[in-house]
Amino acid sequence: GDDDLRQFEDDLITYMESYRYYVRGQIWFSPSTTQSGGLTDRSHSILTLLRRYDFSCAYAVLVPSVPGYHQARDMPKFGYYKIHKAVKNARSGRAGSNQSSSGETETPKPIIFQVSSLGTIQNRWLIKLLAAIDSNCHRNDPSTYLPAGKSIPQGKTPPLETRMKLVWPTVEEVRTCVEGYAGGGAIPGTTEKLDKDFLLPLYHRWSNPDTNILGPLRTARYAPHIKTFVQPGDGDEIHWMVLTSHNLSKPSLGEFQTDTKTNERRLMIQHWELVGHSFQFLVSFFQSTLEHSFT
Repeated sequence: GDDDLRQFEDDLITYMESYRYYVRGQIWFSPSTTQSGGLTDRSHSILTLLRRYDFSCAYAVLVPSVPGYHQARDMPKFGYYKIHKAVKNARSGRAGSNQSSSGETETPKPIIFQVSSLGTIQNRWLIKLLAAIDSNCHRNDPSTYLPAGKSIPQGKTPPLETRMKLVWPTVEEVRTCVEGYAGGGAIPGTTEKLDKDFLLPLYHRWSNPDTNILGPLRTARYAPHIKTFVQPGDGDEIHWMVLTSHNLSKPSLGEFQTDTKTNERRLMIQHWELVGHSFQFLVSFFQSTLEHSFT
């Protein structure tokens, strides 16, 4: 419907408003370019300009992160709650495609997190994140799943290594990339944050150990800084993919808290981030890239 077509635009405007761009007017077009298309050479904000653009062909979901304590109806607009909402909506759109013949929901394949920065995270937060965004996320409300004081259900939470893969370059991969050790500047990570017992089984190489296989995009030759989250499906299918600036961290993706004054749930975010979320790809080329690059 028309509301769906405007969602990308509304999300972008909401994100830009957080920078207070609506108070910054400037002239964007010269008189010679305003003869058609309804443009004007008068001063106006970038938000007014964006509202004139046609975003109706945008098929991805925009996922912003904006610093603040987001409550009630604002929580689903930001961070990993917004990813949860997008994955849930996509799942309902492909009704039954993730169901086994017995009617039970199949266990989703591990989510691949290719990141270049890792925050100070805990096992508990990762469990909440995975419960919110994997293809079975319709079962959980991220704002109430495992609140403070509630223990992790024994025997009901599979090991993290069966639910996610964390792609992180090795020292040798950085040394032999086109930028050499300087490429490591795009991959900030300290031993204190990376060398945690629950994280060690999750790590996977950035490149194929066979140096003769570089993949179609030759990704092994470059130090990655972009972040990519992928939920694989069967064969060449990808349930959803996130191409983002979000680090794998609570300040970027968010953390649910309880307001001590009102006792209401809120989503705390500390960083500005922006992400494009797409789903239901059948892209053999991209699958080939995954097979050659992430091992």
